[in-house]
Amino acid sequence: MVPIPPMMGKQKTQGVRGAGGNNSEHVLGGVVRDGRAVGSFALINVRSLPKHKFEINELILTLNIDCLFLTETWARPDSDPDFIEAAPTGFSFHRVDRNTGRGGGLAIICRSEFTCTWNSARHIPEVCEAMAFKLLLDKSHVFEGLLIYRPPGPVSKFLSIWTSLLEPLIMAPKAIILGDFNIHFDNTSDLLVAEFLNLMVVLDWVLKDGMATHRAGHILDGIFTHPEEELYLSTTPLEWMDHALLTFKFLARQQPIIPIPQKKLTRSWRNIEAEPLKVTLTHNWNDLKASTLSPLARFNLGIKQAMDSLAPARISVPRTRKKPNQPWFSQALKLLQRKYRQKERCWKLSPREAERVELKLALNIYKEACRAAKSDYFTRKISEAANSSRELFRTVNDLTTPLGTPKVENSQDFCNKVAKFF
Repeated sequence: MVPIPPMMGKQKTQGVRGAGGNNSEHVLGGVVRDGRAVGSFALINVRSLPKHKFEINELILTLNIDCLFLTETWARPDSDPDFIEAAPTGFSFHRVDRNTGRGGGLAIICRSEFTCTWNSARHIPEVCEAMAFKLLLDKSHVFEGLLIYRPPGPVSKFLSIWTSLLEPLIMAPKAIILGDFNIHFDNTSDLLVAEFLNLMVVLDWVLKDGMATHRAGHILDGIFTHPEEELYLSTTPLEWMDHALLTFKFLARQQPIIPIPQKKLTRSWRNIEAEPLKVTLTHNWNDLKASTLSPLARFNLGIKQAMDSLAPARISVPRTRKKPNQPWFSQALKLLQRKYRQKERCWKLSPREAERVELKLALNIYKEACRAAKSDYFTRKISEAANSSRELFRTVNDLTTPLGTPKVENSQDFCNKVAKFF
């Protein structure tokens, strides 16, 4: 039997914003200053996205997550509105629901400026659910991965089909495996756990997290990469969930995925009016008549002086990422959000029952206020568009149309159903 290796590389613990004493954040296989973080990713076992759609939206916005991987979505065929509400403005989603029975389900909520596609999905009842995906950050950063959910049950059945699930990643230069395995990775004395970890070592995969991911203190959620891949990883407990939130970033020494903004000069041309421009140009050219410059040089200088006077150049740094557009988010909601986050920090510093109750109360108040504000805003917007069918359809379309592009089924059975329908 191949010995189980220790955690790859050095670990460096740092504080996390608003984390308190229960948070852990560390670097695996390197130090942050030696590389550059690529993207911001997170993994969570959500246990009913329809129930926690507000919390998911808040997590993405608060932690500035680019791509969120979800297991146990418990989604139904009519759950698209829940995903639309969970995905902030500027994000799309991809989902694979369980074919039979209740529970399960996998999903990815990704920033729209990145290209995320899922290639295949498999559901083996009572064994596991898998979703193979590809994430294109830019031309030099392409990741292929496998999102996994394994329901509680015998690990031996899972081991018997595990290698076949890894086939989509065999030729991938950069790959990641993540999900809720429901395997106690912290209990290496268990023969099946040791067998699984040894198998991963033989296949050149290593578990990148050594921190508890469940409230009971066990490691059930895991992130596997090849040994040479470096991760900047954080584990954050959540009051409303038994599983912790895993956030991670790849460390790369290549060029950054988003170019560094360059300063440039801009002018407000729209502020120039015809009459002041005419007066200013006449005055400038009269002053330059006695100049020894050539006529063309005097003309250019007169124009430049007029522009500097009427539309002075200003230094502008282009924004690399737009903030999500939330016109319904008022100052009153911002105050409720601050109060909720304050209670969250208190709970993380001192996770007692009293602090948990106060946090839950603050979260519910904030959630209901946001729901009411959104409802009032869109009700008013629909009422204002009553006389404009184009604006009305655009508003309704934004509210009801899924942002993700579903994978088109091209099986023979599906084609026969379409032919029979028509």
